[in-house]
Amino acid sequence: MSFFALLDYLQNGLPPVWKPGIISYQEFADDVVRIHNDYRKKHRAYALRLNDDLCAMTQQWADKLAASEDLAHSENKYKGGRVGENIAMKWASNKAIYKPQEVCDTWYSEVRKYNFGTEPTGPIVTAGHFTQMVWRNSTEIGVGRSQARDGRSIVVVSYFPPGNVAGQFQSNVLPAQETS
Repeated sequence: MSFFALLDYLQNGLPPVWKPGIISYQEFADDVVRIHNDYRKKHRAYALRLNDDLCAMTQQWADKLAASEDLAHSENKYKGGRVGENIAMKWASNKAIYKPQEVCDTWYSEVRKYNFGTEPTGPIVTAGHFTQMVWRNSTEIGVGRSQARDGRSIVVVSYFPPGNVAGQFQSNVLPAQETS
């Protein structure tokens, strides 16, 4: 049993097998990385690798967000520098959790708001999740997910090196390649 599978078990117990869509932390994290890499390949970005240290830090932040009523970015540092971060939250009265494809597709959908070939001159809030997902020079990823008692499902993904760096968009956020 991996460290994260054990952590998931200790925090949440065994997932109820009768509920469709419940997957282990490790399966969730692996799916998030796979989906990211599928999207990144289209944009000629390097493949991401799951990093255990980033995962532990990211999981702590997801748990903190679930325990509070706040939804904010962390001040997390890794190897002495900041990390990039995407956060997603949804609420459901039946406490349904985010599925990996759902959260990644939501972030990637911002592609239609991004203007390729230019450096953003103002805030990039409308496409910041997308640009971080496909940021070419990010190579490591940490994944965290948590469920709040009020039904909020929270997913946090950390990236290292971080993306969304002013002056580096043209070389790190490339248009999708046509596939044949």
